[in-house]
Amino acid sequence: MVVARCWQQWITEGRVYRRGGSGRPRNTNDREDRAIRRVATSAPTTSLASIQRHLPPSRHPVPSRETIRRRLTEVGLRSRRPLRRLPLTPHHRQCRLDFCRHRATWSVTDWRRVIFSDESRFSLSADDHRTRVWRRTGQRSDPAFIVERHTVISQGYDVLPWPARSPDLSPIEHVWDALGRQLQPSRDTGELTAQMQRLWQDLPQGVISDLIESMPRRISACIAARGGFTTY
Repeated sequence: MVVARCWQQWITEGRVYRRGGSGRPRNTNDREDRAIRRVATSAPTTSLASIQRHLPPSRHPVPSRETIRRRLTEVGLRSRRPLRRLPLTPHHRQCRLDFCRHRATWSVTDWRRVIFSDESRFSLSADDHRTRVWRRTGQRSDPAFIVERHTVISQGYDVLPWPARSPDLSPIEHVWDALGRQLQPSRDTGELTAQMQRLWQDLPQGVISDLIESMPRRISACIAARGGFTTY
């Protein structure tokens, strides 16, 4: 037994030492492991090939990319797709902050009275079928080149002045994400429409409730970030 052997070593030699392992020897040393971690943490978007080039030049052979990946995994670093979002200008941040401060005392009951609306695009092909106009530079604000969007202002509803570039404040963004993950390839628009309607109807009400209940926390997080992005 291991304990008995260690005890015998202590009695006869006054020390305990570990036997050499029988597994495959590690092919990077501590210095190289530190270099791998340093490059990955200082430049998170760097590639495995780039990390290879940053290793000590005296190293031959250079550790493989799979070895580098394993070293990063050992310290909890894994390759993931980055979150992409539009940058916030000072004006955007102030609008977000004002919006949240005015609703800092809203309860979940208050948010349940809000009809959250949004749109998302699900296409059969690479063509997104977006409406486009042919115009010259400087004609963007010309009424002839503006396509008005549907609104509910004329239908007797009060519209919240939702701040721009604020997907983290909108719970419906997570609904689109959930539907998109379940969507299967469709042969035509009829099949795509039927599938979207089925997924929408099958969406658990508990998911919707949880998202609405997160609104006070989203508002608080945005205020704490002084109008900056939150983790939602």
